Amino acid sequence: MNKLREYRRRAGLPQDVLARKARVSLRTIWLWEAYNLPPKRWESIQRVAAVLGVQPEELVDDENEHGGER
Repeated sequence: MNKLREYRRRAGLPQDVLARKARVSLRTIWLWEAYNLPPKRWESIQRVAAVLGVQPEELVDDENEHGGER
């Protein structure tokens, strides 16, 4: 199971609620969970992490380091 899905389920949040609270699209959350494609913008990762109460680095796999600026 992908890290985002695991943390989201622990928080008891459906994808659409997480997306709305983090101010990202539902498609962004879906792509991240289904294909392990995190958003390109580090700010989006930070907002999702904040909603879930985790550090942004916990959501991004080491092998799938995204190219956005931090």
